[in-house]
Amino acid sequence: MPVVDVVNLDGKKVGQVELADAVFGAKVNPHLLHEASRWYLRGLRAGTHKTKDKSEVSGAGRKLWRRGTKVDGCGCVVA
Repeated sequence: MPVVDVVNLDGKKVGQVELADAVFGAKVNPHLLHEASRWYLRGLRAGTHKTKDKSEVSGAGRKLWRRGTKVDGCGCVVA
């Protein structure tokens, strides 16, 4: 069992505590530790991002002209 020193607010050692192997003796999974830290940091972000809705986008509304060219006169769709 791992043993940890207990210190007071002044930083002086006042005792020791034995930690349980079932909790603190487990193997460390680096990938899982990385994912958990990323998940935690992602939750701290401000979340102030925004996307424009239809009323804020320039040119939103009805279609201004048909597809095709005016020169050919047949209204053929130009890809």
